[in-house]
Order: sequence, then structure tokens, then C-alpha cells
Amino acid sequence: TSKEILNGTKASTDISIGENNVLLQKITSPTDSIICEGIINPAIVIKNKGSENITTLHIEYVVNDEETATFDWTGNLPYGETEVIVLDEYTFDTQQNNTITITTSLPNGVADDDPTNDFKSFDFNKSPETTSRVFLELVVGQWGFEITWDLLDASETVLYSGGGADATETFELTVGECYKFNIYDSYGNGFNSDDGFYELSDSERQIIRYTDGNFGDEEMIPFGATILADVESITDNNISIYPNPTSSYINISLGEISKTNVKITNIVGQTILEQDYKATKNIKINFSDFNSGIYLIEVNNGDKIFKEKIIKN
Repeated sequence: TSKEILNGTKASTDISIGENNVLLQKITSPTDSIICEGIINPAIVIKNKGSENITTLHIEYVVNDEETATFDWTGNLPYGETEVIVLDEYTFDTQQNNTITITTSLPNGVADDDPTNDFKSFDFNKSPETTSRVFLELVVGQWGFEITWDLLDASETVLYSGGGADATETFELTVGECYKFNIYDSYGNGFNSDDGFYELSDSERQIIRYTDGNFGDEEMIPFGATILADVESITDNNISIYPNPTSSYINISLGEISKTNVKITNIVGQTILEQDYKATKNIKINFSDFNSGIYLIEVNNGDKIFKEKIIKN
């Protein structure tokens, strides 16, 4: 049996195959290629490709090789129509690479007349794990008025936000929670000049995301805060680093510390300078030959580590 649907001068043909035939058209959730936690609410779209109305359908779904979940749908789906089905919540142990597999069967309680279209899978990765302290460095560049950003928790509550200006932010987060950093460009071409970029990193120097290129209208970076930020600043000894930003020199005032190691790394973790200092309260380091960008300075007295990011103009 065939049905022809006319629209103006064009025609499309949708052919029913058998009496009981359900097409698993697509998986609509999860849709992100990266997820944070091992809890998902799968959703699918089905289409009736058979001549009989579909009133029941059996659905099985599984992530990786874990326990298979089942869902029995009931409704009334005529020929050629589609239906969105939201399945029950599924909990699993996240791996670095994950696959959800969904299979439909038994439309109206009988074998599907075309079982070749009853199967879909979707691959997704585990999001980066970070410390509970995450840093944002943003230089908006020439067209900075087009750039806005926000940080959301798992309930979509905005925790931090900004826009139209350079930003140096520290996000204090909760261990065990998931977050999304979003950056938007109202024009739709991200950083389109040589002077704009942003970097997300954590207190263990992990670069979560860095880009100075075209990210389109927006970019979303999910991550999970799984590690308590345990780097202690040596605040009792009044360490300070200035000026920041700098175009030439930086000064490190060590307060009461008389022996320390200073290490400077760039945004990809390469060590640019490392040196031990003894019997000195103030250190002056020449930055004039360094490329413009972000650098991490670590001051280590053997007991505690002080970390600070420096922007070189």
C-alpha cells in the first residue's frame, strides 16, 4: 500500500511496510557528545511505518555493557505519525567513552514487520574532571561588546556571568556537582581578531578549554568538579606578585619566606623558567621577552605552594 502526499507541484511518497512496523527514527536525549554524570533521561522519536495504528511498544536500552532497562509504551500512533517517548532515568558508571543503545520491538505485541529499523546508538564522552576551583581568563578583543558568558550548575541556575569586557574570574564550585560554561557571540563568529581568547583551567593547571578562534554563535563546555582544590596560598607570609597584567617585569614579594622555588609555565604546561632563590625577600623577573598570553607562576617553599596567573600584554 502506498500513500502520496501532494504539496503544490511536488510530491513525496511514504510507503507502509506491513501492518506492524515501527521506525526508531532518532535518539533525542542524550544529545551532548560530552556528559558530566552517570545519570541520563533517554528520549527517542518513533514513527509508525505500518498500516495499523500502534498502541503498544516494547523498548530496551543500555549504556555500555551495564544492565539493560526496559520501558513499555502505550498510546495510539497512526500510520505516518511520529511520537516522542521519554524513557525512565538510567544510572551508569561513566567511562571515558560511552555508548547508549536503544532497541524497539513487539509493536502491538507482535513481531515487527521490518526489524532492520528498530535499533539506534549514540556515542558520548565523559566530561573533564576538575578541581573545585576553576579559573576563567577572558580577553574579549576588538569586538568585545559582542561577547557574553555564563556558568550554570546542573539545574541551569546561573552562578556567574559577564560580558562586553575582559574578565579574570575564580569559580568556587561544589565537589560532586556538574557545571556548564557557555560563551556567546551575538555576531556569530567568536573571536575574529588576533587579540581575543578565553581559557578555562583549574587549580591543578589542567587546561579545560582554550580558544582564540571562531566558535560561532556559542560554545558550551561541560565539566564536573570532582576534586577538592587543595592548593594552599601562603597567605600567612604575605606573598604578592605584581604588576598583573605586565608588559615588562614582575615582582614577587616573599614576605617572611627566605628560601623558595619559582616556576613559570605557559598555558600548555611547558616550563618557561624555574629557579631556586635563597636569602631574598623580593624577586624581579623579566617578562619582556615572553610572548603575550597567560602564564602560571608557582612559588614553592617546600611546605606550601602559592599559584597565581599572570597576563603578559
